Formats: sequence, structure tokens, C-alpha cells
Amino acid sequence: MSLGEFAHFIEIAPRSQNPKVISRILREKGAPETRYCISASSKLDAKRLPLPQALDEIVERAMGTFLSRLPDILGYLEDQDQRCLLERKQIR
Repeated sequence: MSLGEFAHFIEIAPRSQNPKVISRILREKGAPETRYCISASSKLDAKRLPLPQALDEIVERAMGTFLSRLPDILGYLEDQDQRCLLERKQIR
């Protein structure tokens, strides 16, 4: 089962799995410049980084990392197998 099968996870198409496109997607959804990192990498873990820098460090590096800035609304998750947006949509 992939994360894209869970509610609120949106798998990123393979052709869009690069830092510039992911940054654009997140910005279109309201992501601010700085992101908080939770990562398997001690270099990134528990740090606030500019979005482009954070994505340059994690995309295609096969380490588990979660970027968050809009609590309960928008995040980005990458692990060794996939890249996903976490977007909570209002339920009516």
C-alpha cells in the first residue's frame, strides 16, 4: 500500500518529482518560504530551512523527511520509495 492510498496524501507524478516542480506545487497551495524539517538526516532534523534549500537537500536522496509549515493543512513527505503532499481539505 502506498501513502497515496491514504486520505489526505497526494502522490506526486514521476515527471514532477524534482525540487523546482515540488516547490512550485507547494507554493501554489500556500506554502510559505520557510519549512520545518523532521528527518532521518541529522543535518536537516529539527531545523527551519528555506523551502528551495530543503527540497534540494532531500529530493531523490532516499532518506525519510517530512517538511511542515502550515500546521494541520499542508506538508511534504519523502522516503526511499515515494514523494507525497499531505493536504488536509475541509470536510463539509
